[in-house]
Amino acid sequence: MNLSVRSEASNCPKELYGFVYDIPKDSKLTNVELTQIFLDQHIQCQAQISRDESKPFYMARIKFNNSVHLEVATKTLRCFKLQTEHGKDRICRFLPYVETLNRNPEVLDMVCLDNLPDNSHQQTNLCVKGLDECLTEEDLHLMFQKFGEIRSVKVAKKSDSSQSLGYGFVWFAEEYACMAALAAWPEHLGYECELY
Repeated sequence: MNLSVRSEASNCPKELYGFVYDIPKDSKLTNVELTQIFLDQHIQCQAQISRDESKPFYMARIKFNNSVHLEVATKTLRCFKLQTEHGKDRICRFLPYVETLNRNPEVLDMVCLDNLPDNSHQQTNLCVKGLDECLTEEDLHLMFQKFGEIRSVKVAKKSDSSQSLGYGFVWFAEEYACMAALAAWPEHLGYECELY
């Protein structure tokens, strides 16, 4: 995804963020499921996975409700296992923002991307693959608006240019709209949709 919003960095509550690294691409982990891993430890947060296909593993941004939950996560979830679709365990790492910035400057952009929805309790997001390079975010919105209210759309682009990576995201306001789009979307158009 193109996460270039660095100019807003000074307004971001950096102390409430952390990042999960080394999420296997074939784990099929959703934002809801990753959030649940933290909730199972009584850690209140919202997870947003960044699916950058150019990298060997995915990473995720975790926004915590307060600094106490972040501290608990730092102590209890430094490393945890995720299972791939082949049944193999993969160790994922969690680091708070202050520890990870020097290793990975792009997290500054991820912290400041403030239009990501709270999807910790509902499945409201779709990933749409196979998009034409010329397809815009306005086009993507028009394609899906008949299914219900849309909070936001995003076409993934290369970080160093405006060139599309061929996939995008549609964030619905309600779960029923997302499920309706997933069930009704015509595959013959050449686009593949899946829950994100």
